[in-house]
Amino acid sequence: MTLKIVQLPVGPLVMNATLVMDIESRETIFFDPGDEIEMILDIASKEKM
Repeated sequence: MTLKIVQLPVGPLVMNATLVMDIESRETIFFDPGDEIEMILDIASKEKM
């Protein structure tokens, strides 16, 4: 299994949201998306996650 990990600074306190994707299955998990879920979903779509 190969994983792709993307960390994004989000929210007023600039905390890191983390996206973890299994490269083969394209299954993705979001950790701590904060209040900027739309931005995270947009980035995930562009990354083909």
